Amino acid sequence: IKVMGGEDWEIWVDTLKAAGVLSEGFKTVLYSYIGPELTYPIYHKGTLGRAKTQAESSAQRITDKLKDIGGTGIICVSTVVTTKASVVIPILPKYMIALYKVMMDEATHEIPIMHKDRVYREMIYGNKPIFDDKGR
Repeated sequence: IKVMGGEDWEIWVDTLKAAGVLSEGFKTVLYSYIGPELTYPIYHKGTLGRAKTQAESSAQRITDKLKDIGGTGIICVSTVVTTKASVVIPILPKYMIALYKVMMDEATHEIPIMHKDRVYREMIYGNKPIFDDKGR
């Protein structure tokens, strides 16, 4: 929770707000991952899951603190992105290979920079926000 739970995110936003450097409509984003049910024991049930829950609470508290300037704390759940660290996560490399094939077959594959551009241009600063039942 201390490392990945959002506490430091809140501290940064509080500090910047106290310094008066946040603009009207300020948005801040924390990235998260949901993954398939197969990976829930790793990403949701253990320590990482507790950190994710804490981060989601932090997002809500940040949004509440930023209401006066129309600001928002956002949890962004992105499509799968392969990193060097991915190879040490059990099952994930095989899952990502299968997902990559499906995405290529359905013409929905994006490289990371394309995905982030779409997320920011269309969803965060555009008119196509998509949120799940937890506001992510």
